[in-house]
Amino acid sequence: MRSSSPHLAALLLWLPHVRGYPTYADVIPNGDQVSVLCPDGGQRVTWLGVGHYNVTGSGPLNPFGVDFLSAGRGWSPGLCSADSDGDGRSNGEELGDPGCTWTLGAPPTLTTNISHPGICEPVDSELCRMPANGSTVAYDVISSLCAHTAVSDDPHPPCDTLIPTADVHKATFRLKPLTVSKKSDSVRCESFVFNPAGSSDDYHVIALAPIANISGVVARMMMYVCKGEKLGSIGECNTTPDPSSCEVMSVWMPPLKDECLHHNTGIRLVTGGLKFTSFMLQVHLRKSTEESDLTGDFGVTVYFSSSFRQQDAGMLVVGNDYITVPPQSPAAIVTSDCTSTCTRSLFSGDIYITSAISFLQELGTGQEITIYRQGSVATDHINITFADSDAARMMTFQNPILVQPGDVIKTRCRYNSLDIHTTTFNSEANPGAPWESCRAYLRFYPAQHAAPSPTCVSWKSLLTCDPETEGGCTAAERLKFEHQNVVRTQAYTTITTSCLPFGPCTSECRAAITEVQAREPCMASSDSWLRLKATSLITSTFGQSLLANLAGCDLDLYIDSEAAAAEERDREAASRSQLLRRKVVCSKGTQPSVVALPMSVGLLAIFILLTLARI
Repeated sequence: MRSSSPHLAALLLWLPHVRGYPTYADVIPNGDQVSVLCPDGGQRVTWLGVGHYNVTGSGPLNPFGVDFLSAGRGWSPGLCSADSDGDGRSNGEELGDPGCTWTLGAPPTLTTNISHPGICEPVDSELCRMPANGSTVAYDVISSLCAHTAVSDDPHPPCDTLIPTADVHKATFRLKPLTVSKKSDSVRCESFVFNPAGSSDDYHVIALAPIANISGVVARMMMYVCKGEKLGSIGECNTTPDPSSCEVMSVWMPPLKDECLHHNTGIRLVTGGLKFTSFMLQVHLRKSTEESDLTGDFGVTVYFSSSFRQQDAGMLVVGNDYITVPPQSPAAIVTSDCTSTCTRSLFSGDIYITSAISFLQELGTGQEITIYRQGSVATDHINITFADSDAARMMTFQNPILVQPGDVIKTRCRYNSLDIHTTTFNSEANPGAPWESCRAYLRFYPAQHAAPSPTCVSWKSLLTCDPETEGGCTAAERLKFEHQNVVRTQAYTTITTSCLPFGPCTSECRAAITEVQAREPCMASSDSWLRLKATSLITSTFGQSLLANLAGCDLDLYIDSEAAAAEERDREAASRSQLLRRKVVCSKGTQPSVVALPMSVGLLAIFILLTLARI
């Protein structure tokens, strides 16, 4: 049975995107329990890179790191008895081995009150601020850490409907103070480690509250939870973290509102007994309208508890990533279907949606999400309408909405572009320009019934979770056209040999492209080809070279392809219509009606009637 403490002291720290060397922590006593006291004497921050001034284990060595290197990167009586940081305590005393008896693999003599052997403490004391002790650098680092992380117990999270418990705590993660530029939009990200006093227990996040001291500049905020110690998997600032190790924890759109999870659910942290849970906070900022740049304070407060709720919560993403909003349109529409094939592959059992967050941008006026089961509407649809810019982008459901494997989830996004004079695209289609999106984030339970990071977002008609829609243009096929890979494809050789860059559409070029279309699934349909161009070819020099050789015939061929497909659809429609019209309606005392017959059949009937009249 789990034990819980109402006075849990959570240790949290800001962490940049670098990877440390945790193996060295195993060759000193309590190497994974080292922490440093904040200057105000309040909390302690965990120090993963014991031998470095950088908390993550890279960069310049501190005095203990220098001595550790001299000792052959191992624990020895000499290293143990030394006082590397000059604070009056030996390295052994600080690491829980006062008698210098510890050996590799053995339990340390002491496991509590572990301090840092390479950082003089208290860091703000006169002794430790002396340059000779090397702690001037350490003081600056620790002051920054402590200034941007705050932890406390709080039995009253910011939700009126939340029932308080005796075991609710909060941790505040803040970005370093940043400048909101008046020149351009920007994106800022920072990573954090959640380490609750070295505990291997699990926790439930039950509420999240965004922080922003400047109104009107936050376009959106996103927080990801990444389980494990591999911080390098979090990703770069302007990208989406690897879904195999990170999941969306929460999303905020203006106006920034606190989120309280459904009373039966919580987001599980530190699963499987792993020691760390990593977070990445991503803030997208609009340029300031003020005359001068502004200094912003942005972050998120996470409320968590070791008293578990009934269900683990997950996040499902639905929508369409291909956006084209025409200019001066009062009611532009973008739609997407999460097909029955997708819901069967994503869910092993029933799930229940407890909230929906609309991820439309400035042109968005509303979003509808409808669940279909066996061809009929299964429940009341989710309709989020934005009356104005301050309208909430989130809906919560005290009676959760059921979704079953095999259901179809239809998303419909609405936009108003009356004041816009150019077409608005999604961010991938036109990087750096104003953009729109058609996504929704659906909080659901139980998380165990879904695949990790369940995503059902189409690109036009294409869905990675429904192979039939992709027509063989899988991720592996698209990888062939990434960066320099493209020059090794037969398609590249065939087209660059037969087509001139930006040249005329010759018969040889048309024949070469037709040959490649028949062989390459990613060039066989206009949707697959458009996605390949927008997400792969246009982003690399090699891909742009291929596009230059295709320029003369590309549009012409796909117009022909679309026209042929349209003609085929027209023929099928005409055939069905002809079958319906072949019924000849006859009534007593009248001649057979020929009005509803095809022309050839009608003429034949007239000929027969005239012949009979002559007889």
